[in-house]
Amino acid sequence: MALESITYEESRSKVAVVRETDIEGDFIGTLVQLKYTHRPDIRDRASLETNFREKFQRLNAVRARFRTATFASTDTRSAGSAKSRIRPE
Repeated sequence: MALESITYEESRSKVAVVRETDIEGDFIGTLVQLKYTHRPDIRDRASLETNFREKFQRLNAVRARFRTATFASTDTRSAGSAKSRIRPE
């Protein structure tokens, strides 16, 4: 059957209908197979932003503690090495 001879009604009856929820479910399933974590509690932009803010603040707290510990240890070493480089006249 040639493409030009198909009527609109015939073409509609031959098209498979795929629902958006089916597409979303398949996509979520694919992501879970790829080791992503499915978070059903994140359903809208507000919950996504809240989750991001909590994770980001936790990461900043860890980095701040690491920076403080690193600076404290380098301050004591640099002070000692600076004193050893000073020569009395």
